[in-house]
Amino acid sequence: MRCLGRLGVSYAQGLLFAEWLDVFGESRAKTASVGTLSTAVMEGSGVITGMLIARFGERKCCAVGGLLATCGLLLSSFATQLWHLHFAYSLPVGFGHSLSIFSGVVLMNRWFSSHKALASGIGRTGAGAGTLCFGLFMPGLMGLMPPTICCVRSQSVRDFVTEISGGATPAPVRCGSEL
Repeated sequence: MRCLGRLGVSYAQGLLFAEWLDVFGESRAKTASVGTLSTAVMEGSGVITGMLIARFGERKCCAVGGLLATCGLLLSSFATQLWHLHFAYSLPVGFGHSLSIFSGVVLMNRWFSSHKALASGIGRTGAGAGTLCFGLFMPGLMGLMPPTICCVRSQSVRDFVTEISGGATPAPVRCGSEL
């Protein structure tokens, strides 16, 4: 679920890019910098995220990452200028998704003692599935209300639900032979 949401949002930014070009009237390069910075923060903060997960645990970091990404998505729906998106979308959403994605990888390894590669592979297929889902469903939602507001607010609600449920997942119970 985390990969479906996190990487789906990141990889389907082309849906928002076209709308941001129309809404903000900036150049393609400046507009593209919003998604680029978000992805750079998400991937580049892995070391910091790893240290936070080691210190506070994957479930807490997952929940905080979900809340951070949700707040960033919600705030960015109120942006009136492109630079607002750099602070409201790129930074909090990128770091929140980093916390969530890396927490999911750690959780996956804790839950599965055998067949970790298979479990990880199935879990990571959510990245492609999320991109596909956003590509199919967001254009329909864009017709219901102003596109940028619709997309970003619906993503924030989905982020909140998936991350809080992921952060609330109980720790795995170990059998006697695995202790």
